[in-house]
Parts: sequence; structure tokens; C-alpha cells
Amino acid sequence: MLRSVIPLDASSVIALGDDGIALFDADANATRWSRAMPCVSAALLAESRQIAVSTPEEIQLLSLDDGRALRTAREQVFGLAASGAVDLLAGVSSSGDRVSVWDTGTLERLGSLDIEAARCVTFSGQTDHLACGLAAGVEVRRAREGDLVLRVVVPTPSSCSAAAVNAVALGPDGRLLAAAGWGEVLMGLSPEGEVGADAGEFFALRLWRIAPALGAELQSWEATLLAQAWPHSLTHVQLSPDGAALLAAGGDAVLIFACPGSSGDGSPLEPRAKLEWYDLDAAPRSAAFTPDGEHVLIGLEDGTVGAWNLALEPIWKRALPRVR
Repeated sequence: MLRSVIPLDASSVIALGDDGIALFDADANATRWSRAMPCVSAALLAESRQIAVSTPEEIQLLSLDDGRALRTAREQVFGLAASGAVDLLAGVSSSGDRVSVWDTGTLERLGSLDIEAARCVTFSGQTDHLACGLAAGVEVRRAREGDLVLRVVVPTPSSCSAAAVNAVALGPDGRLLAAAGWGEVLMGLSPEGEVGADAGEFFALRLWRIAPALGAELQSWEATLLAQAWPHSLTHVQLSPDGAALLAAGGDAVLIFACPGSSGDGSPLEPRAKLEWYDLDAAPRSAAFTPDGEHVLIGLEDGTVGAWNLALEPIWKRALPRVR
């Protein structure tokens, strides 16, 4: 089954499946290379033309040119993230109680951060700051030193018995933080505070502005909620390279939101474009902006990958049998 897609541009995409990874060129309608291997997660190192892939037993650095393995480290992690600007790679341990950081040039482990119930990680584009999604919120830390920069607690209803952040994103300049999560409600209390007839689950997408920008003194940090939405079961969030748009995907839809300005007041966030699973002919498994922010590549449950513009109008769509 397809796990995730990582765009190189509007026509070239790395597709990661349960049992393999491939580089597909839509213009040529051809797979440039593929490798059969059990895959858990991956992160792109664009400047060095490499991709880091975690398997159940190790991390491998592969060449983007031909897919050959360049370096290997015996580490059991998931949720990889990379920062090409500072040559760092991070991943959540399989037990979820530690986030480790490696040098991308050598795969030498630089340190580990003891973070309880870590679920996902991402870097800010320009710094070594690392955002970690947790059971109860998000922490931003300095990846090398482990210093806590910011902690954001995601609010949940009083009747919530369990919660987790499934996906987290930092803007390229570190001024925006987005998180998607879920919670289990015992007494049918909705996130808006209304009592319903049945217990169940709720889902939330929230966007904060962080002030001042990353790199300021630790004690001066704060997060202000700009907007929020309640789409169903999101597993991927990403801020566009210019920080103007927020992409969210998972469950049964792909959505693009316009990020509000600094005066956002936490009001509902309405999507400017949306694709439901029936528009796609299959449930979305992954979605990501291209590096120029002009297109969105989407991977579907049936192994299909395609490109859409920012209005979510289709450009191309292909089946990738090697990564199903």
C-alpha cells in the first residue's frame, strides 16, 4: 500500500510503499528507479540529492540519481524529517519515547531527546528547530541541544479520554505552526462544547502564529491561535514554501486553506479548495506541495499518484504498481 509521496517537482515524485520505494517521472510516464524494501517513512535531502528511508530495522540514505544505498544506520524509527539547511535528520523511536537526531553526511547520531508520547516530527526550513507532535500538544526544540523553545497545549473537551497530534508543520520562516490531531470523546461533548447523543471521536486542525521568529530568546516565545477547522482524520499537514497556504490530507479528503494574517482570531478556517475521496476515486494517503509551491501531489490508497494545481484541478494521474 502507498504510504507517502515526496515531490521533486510537478512531474517527478518519490513514492513510498509498504514494500518499496520508486522515483516516477510523469512526463516520460516511466519509473526512473525502484527498490524493493520494507518502508516505514522517508525524508528528502534535496541539496545533497539523497533521500533517507526508515525500515523496521535501519535507516538508509539513498541516492536520488539511481536509488543505490549510500549509508546505513541500525536505528528503529518512524516519522523521519530532514533539514537540508543544517544537515540534520530526525526520527521518532519505535517506542515513541525518544526523538533522535543524526548528521546527514555521516548518519552519526548527534543526540536523543527524551520526549514522552512523540508521534511525528518536522523541521523549520531555515533552522535546526524541530517541532514534535505529542499526545497533548506540540513542542518546538533546538534539535542539536534539545533546549525547549515552545510548548503548545492543544485544547480538548473536558470529556476527552485520549488525544494525539497526528501531523505537525512549521512554516519556512518559523512564524507559523500547524497541527492536526484527534481525540476520543466519552460523553458526546463536541469540540464546540455542545452535548450530543453519542460518544465518539473528534478531529481538529489548528494554526498558530509564533512570535517572535525562530532564533529569538527562549523566554520571549509565545503562540497565538490564528484559526482552526474540524475536518475528518488528517494524517498530513504542510505549509507552502511562501507560508501563504496550508495543505491538509487524510481520511477522506485533501484540503487547501489560505493562511490568515497576523490578526487571525482563532475563528473557523474554511478551505479554499477541497477534494473528497469520491472526486479522487480512492482515499488519499498522502499529499505535499511541490518545492515551488505551485502544485500539489497526492498519493491514493490504490497506489495512484497525481498532480493538481492549487485550485485542486487535475493535471496528471498515474498508477504506480511497484509501490502498492
